[in-house]
Amino acid sequence: IASSKSLTNAFLNQNSNASPDVIQEVCSPCGQRRKFAVEFEFLSKVGEGSFGDVLCARHKLDGQCYAIKKIRKPGMSPHSIMNALREVHVLSSLPPHLNILSYKSAWLEDACSSVYIQTEKLDSLLISSSEHIRRFVVDIASALRYLHASNLTHMDVKPSNVLVRKCAQRDSFDYVLIDFGLARKSDASLKEDTEGDARYLCPLRMELSCAEYVMYNKAEKLCAIDIFALGVSAVELALKLVAERVETESDGLEVSKFLKSCKQQILSKALNESKSKFLY
Repeated sequence: IASSKSLTNAFLNQNSNASPDVIQEVCSPCGQRRKFAVEFEFLSKVGEGSFGDVLCARHKLDGQCYAIKKIRKPGMSPHSIMNALREVHVLSSLPPHLNILSYKSAWLEDACSSVYIQTEKLDSLLISSSEHIRRFVVDIASALRYLHASNLTHMDVKPSNVLVRKCAQRDSFDYVLIDFGLARKSDASLKEDTEGDARYLCPLRMELSCAEYVMYNKAEKLCAIDIFALGVSAVELALKLVAERVETESDGLEVSKFLKSCKQQILSKALNESKSKFLY
């Protein structure tokens, strides 16, 4: 049996120096396949972004529906493909967790210009009560605690990166953290300044480069960035929820005072990196 190369998962192997040579092997003519068209039935497009599209598709053998993230960048170099596979390496390195997206498989197509990532199919974010906001914070804090304990930082926590997994058996649901395309080791020596949505970044990170921030905040590494983003997300969801229920101008003024107080309490804790475990 001929031996074959495989990528070393940098998030599993602390001393990984894996080269993208295996990409060349997978992208050779004999390594090309049409897995999506052959094995899946396309149902709908459920999301899109600068990276590409998220598709809903049914697997023809097991009959289950999955989310298929298609990252398409024509002419991607092996190095670019390795960057696109960062999410795959993070998700596959983590044991299952209730509040973290469940990874299934990944593959390359279209002359290696497309990366496909198969994950569980989830539902849209549901926030219709203060109890939902509390659950949102508790569930995503649990996901972050698990990530941080695994020496990983998400780097892009925000409401649009949270979906819902419904459980018919217990008539409830869980909030699930998704999109690990920017995730990295919490203590990594960063060579790039890739970051998430600037609207959710803590002020100190806005002032410093990633490398400078890590040096300044060695105690909590990059974890505080996730905690602050979760605090901002909670405030944003609360504001949207209340705005939908305000009927009069006087109601709005009272609510504004209340939210200002809540915002100061939540963000003051999230801003204090020395207390970045307050949600755990």
